[in-house]
Amino acid sequence: VAKAVALGDRGGIAPAQRELWARAGIAHLLAISGLHVAFVTGLVFALWRLLFAIWPGLVERLSARRLAAAVTVPAALVYCLAAGAPPSAVRATTMAVAFLVGVAVGRPSAGVNALGLAGLVILGVDPTSLYDPGFLLSFAAVSALLLAPRLPPVRGWRRVGRYLAGAALASVAATLATAPISASLFGSVSLIAPLANLAAVPLGAGIATPAAILHALVSPWAPALAAPLAALLELALALLDGLAGVAGTPAGAALNVPAPRGVEIAAYYVLVGSAVLLLRRRRVAVPLAVAALALLAALALRVVESRGDGQLTLIHPYVGQGEATVAILPRGAVMVFDAGGSERGRFDPGREVIAPLLRRQGVGRIALGVISHPHPDHVGGWRYLIEHFPVDELWWSGAEPDEPMQAQVLAAARRRGTRVRTTLELPPVLERDGVTIEVLHPRDREALAAPQLNDVSVVLRLRHGERSVLLTGDIGVAVEQALAARLQPTDAFKSPHHGSRSSSSPALLAALSPGMVVISVGEDNAYGLPDPEVLARYAAAGVQIWRTDHDGAVTMVSDGRRWRVHAFRRGRSVD
Repeated sequence: VAKAVALGDRGGIAPAQRELWARAGIAHLLAISGLHVAFVTGLVFALWRLLFAIWPGLVERLSARRLAAAVTVPAALVYCLAAGAPPSAVRATTMAVAFLVGVAVGRPSAGVNALGLAGLVILGVDPTSLYDPGFLLSFAAVSALLLAPRLPPVRGWRRVGRYLAGAALASVAATLATAPISASLFGSVSLIAPLANLAAVPLGAGIATPAAILHALVSPWAPALAAPLAALLELALALLDGLAGVAGTPAGAALNVPAPRGVEIAAYYVLVGSAVLLLRRRRVAVPLAVAALALLAALALRVVESRGDGQLTLIHPYVGQGEATVAILPRGAVMVFDAGGSERGRFDPGREVIAPLLRRQGVGRIALGVISHPHPDHVGGWRYLIEHFPVDELWWSGAEPDEPMQAQVLAAARRRGTRVRTTLELPPVLERDGVTIEVLHPRDREALAAPQLNDVSVVLRLRHGERSVLLTGDIGVAVEQALAARLQPTDAFKSPHHGSRSSSSPALLAALSPGMVVISVGEDNAYGLPDPEVLARYAAAGVQIWRTDHDGAVTMVSDGRRWRVHAFRRGRSVD
């Protein structure tokens, strides 16, 4: 955390800790921002000004303030480069340089002009920065701070109240300005942020960041001076982390919201801007009313959409070398079949992929979860999902109940009140929210005794109107051949075992007569999957192939009569 608040290097922070800071709305302290640049440039400027002021005879010929501003410019540039020059640092550095140059030549620049110059510089060097989260959040927050109403000056002890009110106003302004961006990029908006930042900003900007930077500067040559700075830094970071825990833990600390549409974002900013102008006694009744009505209409549309659009949507996200499928049923309920994962846990698709996907869709509850089998690349992501989303029902094969990852997920599910059932406890056919679910495997104790754990994978067939899809887990040839007699022709299927040679037998293809297959596989994976022999078999059978390593997230949508398929990475769509 000290490296993050000093240089924006967040690589050593655990994902759970970073998420907690984000829910509390104080994660901006972990990135290089105007606070960092202002401290470094202000410190260097003050030291140079002091040096020039005491230089014999210098102040009689030159302005110490102007000269200090000129020689501080290189320090600001060096710090920005040392921090890796993220968009927020470039923005702050450009504004600082504009201010310093203005002081040096006797023409101080306005904050709005400096911000505009910073935007032109960043976009001129790299136009794709317009899509960078750091760029968008940084410029939105600073714009809000520059345009927010100023409180009138006061005297005496009333200054303390004015400072607190000003800090609260700044925090609210930044939160309001960045809310649509956070909703669009992360599917979540911190509600506690304005309150949490009243304590976090003074701790972070006033103590932690200066202590971290000063410690880094003096520790190589003055260990005695570095020791108290380290103690102060440790105390400040402990308080910040405790604040994040208190503010970010409650369920209402952050609100999961669907990705806003363009018209919703426009109406939101018009509404907020009109409200600000109204406080300044401007006549804005018409735009205020129009924006409010547009947002109410958008909200009503969202409520209608939450009840389902009558279509079956299956999203096969890229989760590396793992397996996951998110199904949005015709009446709006959500089913998650596997959630990816990794054996060593270095990448958590549940946290990094599935949860953000659900939040962007406006999903706050999982109606049905399925664990195909207990291998880490299928069950690992469920550890996060089960703790962060209410899950009404969870199905699993019933095999290996003591396998650590699976046992952890099942225990957490039962603790949270989820109904947990094995496939042996389910009827062969169920109706769920406009979809028929056929539970094909495993259906008896003999199937659970298979020597290969892959062969106990849960196999489901989803049918919506005339269209259908088969979800297969990691079953092998033996199970495929056993199921062949019971399988019906199916439009699409998830390639068993990531396209391994041990599956996708001719018997399976003959039974399904599929039109397309989705292969969930990691890019340049160590297993060489999908196997070339399997790909050749698909091609010979005339099966259209979609791969998450090449296509990114693959989305299939059916109205019950046909499928529409879209690949995110290649922008490829097929009916």
